[in-house]
Amino acid sequence: MKKGQAAMEFLMTYGWAILAAIIAIAVLAYFGVFSPSRYVPETCIMNAPWGCGEESKVVAGTSNDTVTLKLTNGGGDAYTINAINITGCRMASDAPSGNNYTVGESKNIAVTCLVDAGSAGDRFRGDITIAYQKTSGGSSYDLVSSGNIVRKIR
Repeated sequence: MKKGQAAMEFLMTYGWAILAAIIAIAVLAYFGVFSPSRYVPETCIMNAPWGCGEESKVVAGTSNDTVTLKLTNGGGDAYTINAINITGCRMASDAPSGNNYTVGESKNIAVTCLVDAGSAGDRFRGDITIAYQKTSGGSSYDLVSSGNIVRKIR
């Protein structure tokens, strides 16, 4: 009888400890400690010849949601952007204004769209595809560059 009681007390002690650990983990999960999206840095990365600056941003919650990209022409030629497509963003227009870039030029280009991913404070993740052409040298080839953006919605 004494061995059975000792075994039962041993199991009950471990049972309460395991229950306390499960409750603590549940509370931490409820408050978002285990949400990896909280720890993902804000980035904007593009393939050559384009660079995407830190000033890029996503604004939602207005009648005109916008994704503003700070694009830099890092190539050796002048380019004209024909279209910008961003996943998670239903486009209002294909070719935003201000789409001619000389060599080394940087400027903000605002893409008006309907942001699909939440409201202010949430994270926006989108894959960027830029369709462009060389404007120098008489080339008419359609070129494509891709990248991605991760930003907190403002």
